[in-house]
Amino acid sequence: MIPLLLPVASALAAAPSFFIVNGQVEPGFPHVVALGLDLDGRPFTVCSGNLITPRVVLSAAHCSGDYPIDLVVEFGVAWFADETGQPVTSVPLETGAIHPDYEPLQSGGPTGTSYGRFDLAVVTLAEDAPVPAGRLYTGALSDEMVGMELFSVGYGLTDGDDGDSGGIKHSVPLVLSDLWDQFLINQADDNPTGGTTCSGDSGGPQLGRVRADLPDDPATWPQVGVHSWGQSGCVGRSAATRVDQGLGWILDQVEAVHGSRDLCEINGVYDDGVCDTWCDAPDPDCEDTPVDPVETAGGCAVAPGVAGGWIGLLPLLAGRVRRRPGRTRRSTLPPPCSPPPPTP
Repeated sequence: MIPLLLPVASALAAAPSFFIVNGQVEPGFPHVVALGLDLDGRPFTVCSGNLITPRVVLSAAHCSGDYPIDLVVEFGVAWFADETGQPVTSVPLETGAIHPDYEPLQSGGPTGTSYGRFDLAVVTLAEDAPVPAGRLYTGALSDEMVGMELFSVGYGLTDGDDGDSGGIKHSVPLVLSDLWDQFLINQADDNPTGGTTCSGDSGGPQLGRVRADLPDDPATWPQVGVHSWGQSGCVGRSAATRVDQGLGWILDQVEAVHGSRDLCEINGVYDDGVCDTWCDAPDPDCEDTPVDPVETAGGCAVAPGVAGGWIGLLPLLAGRVRRRPGRTRRSTLPPPCSPPPPTP
């Protein structure tokens, strides 16, 4: 089996990939996977991805290189890591799809650099994953989010000059330096550790603290981007494809697998003992969490005279939330809201 897979491994390794620099070994985020090959129990990792349902992994289109996605799926697996960041459990792939409007990065050339478009891919697992899925942000990003805290996770190289430094899950805190039409832009100089993503982290998730009221723990933040490209040497700018720009297509792929676009339903969030107000439908766990007399529509406050959307409501709700015994309330991620017009 290994002789058959080695040419595929060589071909996939030639595809551009991304590594985390100045990061740390990551024991958490079990839903972040390494995509690659299983060489008789030995992991060969090529790219990263994020489990967004029990069967669906979101990754980057360029991870397949110039090879058909069907070839990658036929030989590929998703690796899940242990607490040391080492890939230990592999699950075979079943299907794969690349965004139909994908355009690859093209450096130089007669017309200069083209940064590409819709660098998104989805692969489905042949069986349910052994860990719970991560959270995908289904709201819209805006220029007001520039400066937002980000957190990147992936299995790429940690040293651009050492080709053997990858394959272990690492993470790094980042800051959103700019928001382009297709990409979340990050400048290494803006980051707390000077770290960045670069050429194996490709396809991995970039998480965002999309609301100021979210905890400091990045494990509570949703995925807002997919690692896509970075400057040579990984010392300057890097970019992640915006999830919101391809959300419709992503949910199409989810629906094809699960028969639903409701990620909360698919991931078993409803009636799980935790009140989640960011879901598509009301969560039964929130029945004892009254929000009257404020009416809501689409997760946004519409009561006249209440400025600031959900953020403005937090002080009002803080003293009124009643919890069921044995139940907890975790941070919510309603869609971005515009403040309602003031009362005439």
